[in-house]
Amino acid sequence: MNHKESGINKRPSEAVYPADIISDTALQMCSLITFGAWMKCLLPMWRDKTSSASGTIKQFARKWGCSEEEVEDIINEIETTNVADVIKSNNNVTLVSRRLKRREDAKEKTRLRVEEHRCNNPVTPKKVLPSSSLSFSSSISNKKIEAFDVLWQDWLKYRIEIKKPLTTVAVKRQFNQFEKWGIDKSMKAIENSIGHGWRGIFEPKQESCNEEDAAYNLDDYIQPGEK
Repeated sequence: MNHKESGINKRPSEAVYPADIISDTALQMCSLITFGAWMKCLLPMWRDKTSSASGTIKQFARKWGCSEEEVEDIINEIETTNVADVIKSNNNVTLVSRRLKRREDAKEKTRLRVEEHRCNNPVTPKKVLPSSSLSFSSSISNKKIEAFDVLWQDWLKYRIEIKKPLTTVAVKRQFNQFEKWGIDKSMKAIENSIGHGWRGIFEPKQESCNEEDAAYNLDDYIQPGEK
C-alpha cells in the first residue's frame, strides 16, 4: 500500500502539533513509560475523533505492552501530574484528554448552532403570497384565496417543524402543480399532506374536486379581523 492509498499524505484538519506536546509541562514531568503510554492513547483518540480511552487494567496492559502493576503506576502518575482526567468506575478506567474534549464540545456546539440556524432561517421565502404568485381563475373569491394563503403558510411552518424547509425551487415547482390542479384540489392536497404527516403534497385521488366536493368552511382558515 502506498502513502496515497493509506491516506498518510493527507493533511489533517486538526493536527497533533509537537509543540503542544513539548509545551505540556505536566506531561514533561512524567516518566518515559508514562509519556509513551499516554501517546499510545492520545494518537488513536485524535485519529478516531474522540476524547477518551477506556478499558480495564488488563486491557491497558495489553495496549501498552506492560504489566498490570505498571499500568496502575502509569494511571496514578497521569492522575497526580494532571496530564489527563482519570475516571475510575468499578474495574474500568477512562482517560480523558481535556484538549480533545474541548474540541469535541466545540464541534457539538457548532453543529447545534447550525441546526438551529437552518430551522429558524429556512431557504423558503419569508412570506409567500400565492394569491399574487399563482394564476388561479379570476372568478375565485378573495376570501377563498386568503384561505388558501393560510393553508400554504401552515404547510411552510409544518415543513420547518419536521426540519425539511422548502427551497425556492421547490416552491416554484409546487406552484406549477397548484395551477394545474386548481385552488380547491390544491387546498385539499395541502390538508391531506399535513393531516397524514407527509413530506410532500400529492394530488387528491378524486377525479375532480369542485366547490361542492371541497365544502370548505373558509371562516376556519381566516382569523378574526382578516376578512
